[in-house]
Amino acid sequence: MRSTYPGSSMRLLAAAVLAVFCSTLLASGPAAAGTPAPPAALDFGGGAAKPAEGQTGQEPATPQSEDDRIADVVGKTVTRWNLVSGTPIVLVLLGAKMWEWGSTHSFRYGTDGWFEIDNSSGGTDKTAHIYACYASTRLFTSVFDWTEDNRDMAIAYGALMGLFIGAGIEIGDGFSQAYGFSVTDLIADFAGIGIGALLDKFPALDRAVSFTVWWFPSKGFLRDLPGSYSDTFTDYSGQHYFLSLKLDGIPWVQDTPLRFFQIDLAYRTNGYKQYDRVDKRQTIYMGFSVDLGTLLSSMLSNDPWSARLTQDIFKYVHPPLGMYPRGLSWTRWGEPYQPGTQQ
Repeated sequence: MRSTYPGSSMRLLAAAVLAVFCSTLLASGPAAAGTPAPPAALDFGGGAAKPAEGQTGQEPATPQSEDDRIADVVGKTVTRWNLVSGTPIVLVLLGAKMWEWGSTHSFRYGTDGWFEIDNSSGGTDKTAHIYACYASTRLFTSVFDWTEDNRDMAIAYGALMGLFIGAGIEIGDGFSQAYGFSVTDLIADFAGIGIGALLDKFPALDRAVSFTVWWFPSKGFLRDLPGSYSDTFTDYSGQHYFLSLKLDGIPWVQDTPLRFFQIDLAYRTNGYKQYDRVDKRQTIYMGFSVDLGTLLSSMLSNDPWSARLTQDIFKYVHPPLGMYPRGLSWTRWGEPYQPGTQQ
């Protein structure tokens, strides 16, 4: 069975966030004073419609001086090429240092399966791969949305960078004794990239649908500290993945209090770590919860930047504050807990 230490799925997101962060910092150097800094690694601008000049309630655009225009172009160009050229360097250095890339010269394949009840994670690793590439794609798109004048081009660049990270990590894993190239991981990566690009392409769909994660340390993880610390990203029992219908995206609901709620379909597993000390199980459950992004951003309506930041944070994470009736959950049980047999 392919090893999951030290968090193979979430490495995708960590690598993307690091690349975006480093690139935007480097890009700020050439810009002249007064030039807008590159956006943070969240979709602050995210394809929002730009008001036409002269539109009611909007101030006319202030003409840029030639120096400011040149500095703006330079900053965007540096950001773009930092992302394109810097990401491979960051990825290779991380892979060689942390994930044992190059520990074998023969290309190896992993066998970690799909959502079988008896595999190493019960499918949570695949869900994490989908989410990691989804989030990576959207994070990259948020930066390219600033560097590019064309929204479709920004989405294409974001998807290509997500693909590069997902495929790059799998190829690197193929030359690692600890992992091995996983076809199922790569397919999950493709699915995440597709979901991210789709929601970036269609704002109305993005307003109605979300794909989010919530992690809270499981009981076994906390009980086994500090021994479980190295398993932070593979604490499967503490991870919940949500596909949600946001009522704020339904036109006839948008002017009612119902817009602050969403309907969730969630997936989680338990018993896949030795410290869990429970039987293996996979659970799908449904319910409804508070849409914190919509609620908090509406409370910050007098501060558009903070409102947008809040909304974008909850585009990726979802504290499950709501009701999840037992009658709307389905559990499949696997092997009973046997001391000394689980990872």
